[in-house]
Amino acid sequence: MKLNLIGLNHKTAPIEIREKFVFSQDMLSHILKDLKLKTGAEALILSTCNRTEIYFRVKEPKEIYRWLAAFNKVKFTELKKYLYSLSNQECYIHACKVASGLDSMLIGETQIFGQMKQASQIANQSGVQGKFINTFFQEVFKTAKLVRTKTQIGSSPTTIASCALAIAKKIFGEISQTKVMFVGAGEISEMCAKYFQKHQPNKISIANRSFEKGEALAKKVGGEACLIGEIYDQLHNYDILISSTASQLP
Repeated sequence: MKLNLIGLNHKTAPIEIREKFVFSQDMLSHILKDLKLKTGAEALILSTCNRTEIYFRVKEPKEIYRWLAAFNKVKFTELKKYLYSLSNQECYIHACKVASGLDSMLIGETQIFGQMKQASQIANQSGVQGKFINTFFQEVFKTAKLVRTKTQIGSSPTTIASCALAIAKKIFGEISQTKVMFVGAGEISEMCAKYFQKHQPNKISIANRSFEKGEALAKKVGGEACLIGEIYDQLHNYDILISSTASQLP
């Protein structure tokens, strides 16, 4: 059987389509098992805000297309115009580009490598990945590490945090005079908050559903914490708002 890939990303689909196909990390194991049950495929699903890709081996590849459309309640005729499909060597080259940050919206960003490793771990723990795909991704990770160490792609890393800061500087000039609120206390919010902290804003606040988690991040960056429900009463006091949550709703 061939190794196949179908996916959509920021190059092929607008955000209103991409967001329909974002699979929650909390549900990914369940989703993979559903895919295995209905198609018999060995598979791995990589799902981020900018891409959803399914790497799979199955006797009848069309079953994966049908499953993806049905699972997300979208007509296949509507879905297929946004999809790309690759197999074997093309699949490997693409996966290496993704893992290396060469296929990202922000070229050279590093988060995608960790996201791919997590996707592989979840697929493996779910019993859906299979030996072939597991070996395939171990080789992809080796290649991505070589790209990082042997080339200059990581010498000036570009991240969501650095882009947010650059935009803020264009608007406000010095960050030291601004008040910044971060919505969410997850990995991306923490990365952004720490990045902004280095530029010593006048005030940092963390708004989160869990006050305890928000407070823990606030302590790391010398800020304050509040609940998400308090945003509307406090927003007028801040110059910059950066939102990064796992919410499926705006």
